[in-house]
Order: sequence, then C-alpha cells, then structure tokens
Amino acid sequence: MLALATPRLQGVTAWPERLALDARTRAPLGFVMPRLDGFQPLNHLYDPSLRWRYFPRAGWDFQIRVAINCAAAFETIHSSKCLVGKVYQSNILVSEQGVVKLIGCDAFQMEVDGKHYLCEASIPQYTPPELHNGTFRGLGRTECHDQFGLAVLIFKLLFVGYHPFVGRYHGKARPTLEELIAQYLFVYSSDGANSEVGPPVFAPRLNDVEPTIRTLFCKAFEFNFRNDRPKPCEWIRALHATESSTVECKVDPGHKYWVECNTCTWCRLLGIGSHDYYFGVVVPYFDFVTFGTTIQEILQKTTDMEWLLPDYQRHDYAIHPAPQVESTPDYDPDHRSTGIALGVISVIGLLILPFRLIHVIITIVGAIFSLIFCTWYAIHTIMSPRQMLLRKRKQRLAVAFHTMRQLETDYANIHFNFLKAQHEQVSDLSKLLFNWRELADEYEQVALHEYLKSHSIAKADIIFLNDQTIQMLATRNVITADDFDITEAKQISELSRLQYSALVSWHENLLLEFSRREPGMLHLNVPLDILYKLSKRKNVLMTDVVSQYAELEKFKNICERKVLSYLFELGTAVVKWQITLVNAQAIGVNISIYQ
Repeated sequence: MLALATPRLQGVTAWPERLALDARTRAPLGFVMPRLDGFQPLNHLYDPSLRWRYFPRAGWDFQIRVAINCAAAFETIHSSKCLVGKVYQSNILVSEQGVVKLIGCDAFQMEVDGKHYLCEASIPQYTPPELHNGTFRGLGRTECHDQFGLAVLIFKLLFVGYHPFVGRYHGKARPTLEELIAQYLFVYSSDGANSEVGPPVFAPRLNDVEPTIRTLFCKAFEFNFRNDRPKPCEWIRALHATESSTVECKVDPGHKYWVECNTCTWCRLLGIGSHDYYFGVVVPYFDFVTFGTTIQEILQKTTDMEWLLPDYQRHDYAIHPAPQVESTPDYDPDHRSTGIALGVISVIGLLILPFRLIHVIITIVGAIFSLIFCTWYAIHTIMSPRQMLLRKRKQRLAVAFHTMRQLETDYANIHFNFLKAQHEQVSDLSKLLFNWRELADEYEQVALHEYLKSHSIAKADIIFLNDQTIQMLATRNVITADDFDITEAKQISELSRLQYSALVSWHENLLLEFSRREPGMLHLNVPLDILYKLSKRKNVLMTDVVSQYAELEKFKNICERKVLSYLFELGTAVVKWQITLVNAQAIGVNISIYQ
C-alpha cells in the first residue's frame, strides 16, 4: 500500500503513511494513518434526521457538491489501479466544507507488483445485482462493480437518503432489499417494466433532476446497461451541470431545486404531507414580517387586476362625427302621378256605378284597366331600386346589430367571470392572510413564553427579594417569569408590597424588552419541534398563496387575450352598426329597435 501512495490518492483517502514498528524489536505492528477531525459519515449528510444535527446549513446544492467530490474520489482511486470494493456510507467521510475522504483503505482491491489483493467483503445495499447470488471469495472485482455503489451513493445524496431500489411494492409478498436489487427493480425504471415497485410517496420525482442525471441513473441500475454503467467522470460532468442550474425557492431560501422544475421540489413534497427536508438551512428564524408583507403585496396585486380589463362603452368605439349617408334613389314621379290619377278615377267609377250615370260596360272596362295598372304599379314600386335598397339596408342593419349585441354579451360574460374569479381569489387570499396572522400570533405567544421561561427569578437579582422569598415562590411553582401572574401573585400573603412591586416591575420590563426586539424573529429558546411545526404551516401557507396567485394570473392572461380579441371585433362591429344605422335611417327604416 505504501508503494501505491501518491499525493492525489492521499488527498481523497486516509491512506497509510508508514509502518508502525515495535520500538524494541522493530517488528511491524500495523500502519499509521492520518487522523480525520471534523468529518462525519456520509449518511449524516443525506439522512434528513441526522443532517439537522451534523450539517444544519447543508442544502441540496451542498449535497450535489459532495456528490461531485465522491465521484472525483472514486475516479482518483480507479486511476491509481485500486478499487473501493466494499462501498459503504460509513467508510466515506464528509467535512463541513464538503471535502470527501474514504477510510478503510485496507479493504480496497489493488494490484502491487503484478499481484492482486482482492476485496472479499461487501455491503448488500451497495452490491451490484450480478454479485448478489454468488460468493465473494476469490472474486476479482471490476470498475463496473464500484460504479454501481457510487451511483447508489449519488442517488441517496440527490434523493434525500432514499435507496434507488426501495419504494412502494405492489406485489403480494414484499421482497428484501437484496432481492429487489438482484431483480433490477429500480423504482424509477425508464421502460416502465417494473410494475411491482414504484417510487416512495415523499421522495423527489426523477423529473426533478437534470435529464443527463436521469439517464445516468437508468444506466447504473437497469439490466440492459449492466455492463456499461456510468464512469465517475460522467457523473462529474452531469453533476456540475446540475449544480450550475439550481435556483432558490421564493418561499424558503433554504430550498434549492433544478431550474427546469415548474415549482420547488421540496415545497411540493411539503404540500402533500412530507417533512421539510431542508428546514432552517438558510433562515434560522421566522421572518413573519417579510412573509406577511408578501401576502399583502399579492393581495393588493390581485385587487388591482380589476383595472386590467376595461369596462366596455359602445360610444367609445363609434365614429365621430357620424359617417356620411350613401346616395338614395327616388320614386319615378311620372308613374307616381299616373298611378294616383288612375286610382282616383277607378274609385270614382266604382262609387257611381250603382247610380247608372255612365254606361255600365264602359265603367267596368275602365275599372278593370285601372285595376291592372294599379297592380302593375304596385309590383313596379315593390321591385323598384329604392325599395330593394331599403330592404337590403334594413337586413344589413339587423345583421350588424345582432352581431354587435352578441359580442357585447360575450364580452360582458368574460368580464363578469373574471371579476367573479378575482373576487373569489381575493376572498381566499384574505382567508390565508387571516390564517397567517393567527400563525404569527401563535408564534409570538410561543416565543414570549420561551423568552419568559429563560429568565429565572433566582438569577434575576430582583431588589427586595431574598433567598427565603425565592424559595417560597418556588414551592408555589413560580420559578421563571413565565410562571409569574400579576393577579395570582397579589394573593400571596407572604409577599410584601415592595416585593410584589419589584416582581411586577421586573416582569413588565421583560415584556417591554421582548416587544422591542425585531418582530417576527426567532427566539433562540423556542424548541425545535415547535419551531418545525410552525415553519411547516408557514411554508404550506406561502405555497398556497403563491400557487393561487399564479392560477389567477394565468386566468388573467387568458382573459386579457380574449378581451383584446373581443374589443377589436367589437370596435369593428360598432362601426359597421353605426354606418348601417345611418344609411337605414336615411331611407326611412324604423331604427328604434336597433339601438
């Protein structure tokens, strides 16, 4: 092992530095390795329940960086003609800076002076499927075997500790993890053939990572690629691309996620009942002030949306001044005079016929000819250019009017639906704002109680209070400022007026001091479990607010597009109606029903 030592290899492992010899006989007793202070096993980082304790400020982007360093360490080991062999999270240590070191190097498979030293031990959850049904004695491993273990480590780092072969099993008898691995039952299988197992409910989706990363995971865990698993250098390139494309969540700055996701991965999981995997990574307090301001700003934006849809007024789209009237033909005056004269004669003839003043035959013949001419004249009048134009203009006016009225009705419906949706959204956001105020008040009460609990009466050095009085108060369970109640304390006969006044003054000063602190900020004594519950509710509230506002904004954009289209059509329809109205009125059409 000492012969294989290189600066690069020593940079990523706790590689032996020299032999440890017996001081008297100089016989080898072992070897000396570097001591790694400030390092933690890798599972302390990817396991959310442990990360809060050992890496409280480590976000998803930090875990990507550690995954890159893990891949780089494997690449260095492989380039030194060694194999890790026994891949195990406890043998991979991480510092607060993300530096990765491998220990247990004596278990590595290596080649020295042509002689192979094999690794005959294995950890099942990091062992590739093809090695699960055999023995490790005399087994010569390959880089492909190490690449499976590396892929599992990277998967756990990116998928908050979940194993790539552990999920929801849909079969009858649940197999062991070793059996799932041996059957290549990758929970995110790309071909969908693994119908018996699916992803865990509260795990990220495969679409939550960059496409190249998805492809590499499928190549690492699926049967079709068992002889062509991703090399460490491939992981390094893909993880660098992912690291550079992470963005910060608007709800919780401690949430980092891939930029191509529509919403924050961790907020989405939180919304379906998951734990907040990265609680408190960036913000170690409850900034209720900023949070409440954000809700109020969104509420104001929602209210202001009403003015984005203009009210429709017909006269705004009319032409000013009114359009000119088209030319209108008159009746033929000769036919009109002749028709009137013959009509009068025919009527007179018919009236005097009973008195036999004119020969009957002459009268009847004249009446028949007059009737024929009147009929011809009526037909001629109906089919005249003026009458045909009148009917045409009346028909055009009716069509233009009904088209305009239909568009006006459609626009009114769109306008009404938007305002209704807006009103509902404002109402929902107002409820969320009320819930936020309740949550903020609840937090303030919790913070106040914890603040008062942190002030002991015995340590307060309150004037006029002696040890005997303090002990007496303790027997009554009045130990901290949180236990002190002004009304109840007044009933304690053992307290003198001066002592009571001193306690009241001390308690009021604490309340005043608490009120002067920056509002909404976390008091350090608030228990983590209480803080977590409040934070979870706050994040769910904020996610709901952002989601509902996004839905309304989407609806608003659809309405605006429809409105612009309808307003253009309405403007055209109003002008057409106005022109047809003027022309119809000029020719004598009754326009009262078309206004």
